[in-house]
Parts: sequence; C-alpha cells; structure tokens
Amino acid sequence: MADESAIARRTFLARAAALGAAGAGLIANSPAPGGHRTQSTAADFAPFVGTTFRVRPGKGKLVDLTLAAVEKSRATSGDRPKGMREPFSLLFRGPKAILQQRTYTVEHARFGTLQLFLVPVEMPKLGHYEAVFG
Repeated sequence: MADESAIARRTFLARAAALGAAGAGLIANSPAPGGHRTQSTAADFAPFVGTTFRVRPGKGKLVDLTLAAVEKSRATSGDRPKGMREPFSLLFRGPKAILQQRTYTVEHARFGTLQLFLVPVEMPKLGHYEAVFG
C-alpha cells in the first residue's frame, strides 16, 4: 500500500510540474496554414497515435518515442476561461529513464518540429513520458 501511494505521489508531482510548464508557455504551438502559430489541440495530435516522434536531447543524439495516447483532460469547460483550448496530454512510449524532465526539440515527419516539455512517468500500459497542454 505504501508503494502505491508513493507512485501516486510521484505521478501527481510529475503532472503538476508539467502543467506548470504548460501554463508558463514552454510548450510550443503547431504551425497553422499560412505559417502562423496557433494553439495545438488534442485533435491535431490524434492522427499521429502509434507514430514515431524524434527527440533531440543533445548534439547529434536522437531518441525515438512512439505517441501512445492523446488524453483529454477530465476538467469541464466551465473550469477554463472562454476561448482557451481544452487541456490534454500526450503519452509517449520509449526508452525508460533516458530523458529527464525538461523541454526538448521534438520532430515528426508529417507534424513538423515543436518544443515539448516532457516528464518521465510510470505508466507501463500507456507510455513512459508525458507532455501536458493546459
């Protein structure tokens, strides 16, 4: 029982840190038609579930992550200001404990390049890293 509460506490802290980073604007937005930047939504990422995103943790290094799931927030529309996107998270599967919690340049062959604040999480059925969009 103590182990379960410790895991739950770690997961909560990791998600809270990611939410703070998202709120601080550390997560990049996707390009819109015409080259302008807009806020990404869960629907933007949904077609890419099961595909590979390449992370650049340092010069010349690449780490491949598979987008395992796109999860919409359980918060209701009354919980956010009008005009704000619905919060969601991306769950990635990849090598365990290689990437630390921080912002990375992430590339996808069709989606393009973006900056994501990734947090390592212990979720064996869904993935090992999470990016939260607030």
